[in-house]
Amino acid sequence: MPHRYRRRRLLMGGAAVLVLALGAWLVLRPDAASERPEAGSGPVTGAPTTDTARSEPKRKRERERKRAVKRASSLPSGELPAADLPGLPGRTLRASLPPLDLRITLTSRSPIGIVGWTIPTSRDRASGQTTVSGGSWSLSTVVYGRPDYARVFVQAGATGDPITCTIAVEGRVTERRATAGPYGRLMCQG
Repeated sequence: MPHRYRRRRLLMGGAAVLVLALGAWLVLRPDAASERPEAGSGPVTGAPTTDTARSEPKRKRERERKRAVKRASSLPSGELPAADLPGLPGRTLRASLPPLDLRITLTSRSPIGIVGWTIPTSRDRASGQTTVSGGSWSLSTVVYGRPDYARVFVQAGATGDPITCTIAVEGRVTERRATAGPYGRLMCQG
């Protein structure tokens, strides 16, 4: 007999806990506040249902996205106005850097020897090395981006005649250096 009463007591306790949990969920659920009227305010009329309230922002975002795509189709190829796309600051999604003319010139009274260079944003002369048998050498290319367009590496010979390096961007000299003494090394950057 005691076993039967204990089982019944456990079942009744479990049912009570389940009813309390269900009641608490109904009272505390997030959308319950919008469905209950305030005390003394009377019946709520014309309030949107929870389904309509949730789907309205989604519909609005979809309409805005369609408008942005429609406006983008009238722009030049590849451009989308970033103001119409949330989370993307700026004017367009495409940007290009202007091309700049770069000229490197080396001069010396003696033969120059080996010259090495790196020009990261040049399409045709990004890096290289050459042997110069005369007293002058130059390289011209087109670069993109911001300053520090090129680096030139050179070493003077045993005579110590200075090698002068000049880097000009769009005709304006950005760097001018010279080696000093026999076997003087130089890294010219501009």
